[in-house]
Amino acid sequence: MIARTVHKLFTRTIRKPIILWDAAAHDEQPYFCMLVYQKSDPFAVKLLVPSHATGKVAEVVFARGLLIDGVDGPAGDGAVRVEPHIVDRDYTTLTLPLTRDGKEFFTERAPLLDFVTETCALVPSGRERPRVTAELDRWLAGVTA
Repeated sequence: MIARTVHKLFTRTIRKPIILWDAAAHDEQPYFCMLVYQKSDPFAVKLLVPSHATGKVAEVVFARGLLIDGVDGPAGDGAVRVEPHIVDRDYTTLTLPLTRDGKEFFTERAPLLDFVTETCALVPSGRERPRVTAELDRWLAGVTA
């Protein structure tokens, strides 16, 4: 219990590797990606997606709530969409704004659930706003001092 509390106090970033497969060409090379969550930005999740063609890494930022909701049901109607795979419930479909019309991928559900669990242990869902307000108050106090 004490170790978990100490870990939570000092943990500021959660990183989770995930593998994405192109839904249109799932037999091709997968994308080895990284999900990132920062305590200082509790509403957002970053997904780092490397390009096979250029080697550059695209950063897709979206609401953590999309990930929380999308693991169990369709979520998102904007540039990012997260939903259970249409055939296999062990997978999740992600539509990301990597092309003009969006690019659809699928990934295993278990690592996403682990990531969501870890982020919610760090900043519980529904407790983001007080954290952001406190950070803003500290920043304003520093700027106006």
